[in-house]
Amino acid sequence: MTDPLTWGIPDSLSTLRPAGEADYRQVELEIRKERAVWAGHLRSARQETKLVLERTGFRELRGNARRESVDGRPLLPGSCLLLSRLESSEAILRKMARFGEELCCMLDIWGIRLVVPDASSLDEIGRLAQAQWKDVPERQLMLRGGQMKFAPVRDYRATAHLGRSEATSSAYDQAIHVNRCAPFGVVEIQVMTHDLFLRAFRTGGSRSLIAASLIDGPAR
Repeated sequence: MTDPLTWGIPDSLSTLRPAGEADYRQVELEIRKERAVWAGHLRSARQETKLVLERTGFRELRGNARRESVDGRPLLPGSCLLLSRLESSEAILRKMARFGEELCCMLDIWGIRLVVPDASSLDEIGRLAQAQWKDVPERQLMLRGGQMKFAPVRDYRATAHLGRSEATSSAYDQAIHVNRCAPFGVVEIQVMTHDLFLRAFRTGGSRSLIAASLIDGPAR
């Protein structure tokens, strides 16, 4: 017996391209039933990622050290921010409706963000991300009704790549995004420099920055 494409959701529903409000409502109900379990999977994935980082000599900042880094204090070599978030039910449904995608093709329901000191760390941590878990099944990479194969590794230092949104600023330039298939579903791992993290997410001080970019809060 194979694992479901999206944990807890029957594949018949996970691969459904909703045709109307009733279909979206059915998907929403199933998502809400599973959210507590999904949040537990995210915590496990976060812990696995932390152990991988520690084995390679990277230390996650916590407490005051993390807040100071979010406020702009430079990350020291060998240190990093490890952030995570579970996509809200509303955001999942909006994205499905916007692109006409199936639930199984939502590749960032579980998200992990690794903030590293500088550009020299991007490739090293990016390789670690690509070695974690398994490759995403091709079925889940076929977006836009099967018309576009999404790249599971996207290097934003390049000016263009397949699937890059037109809304993505050219200033988003020091990041590698990787999609990997964990036992419970597809995880998006974003590796970025501290400089880009501050430029991309600092909008109103550390409180709003943390609220916009962390997953450590309660799942909705």
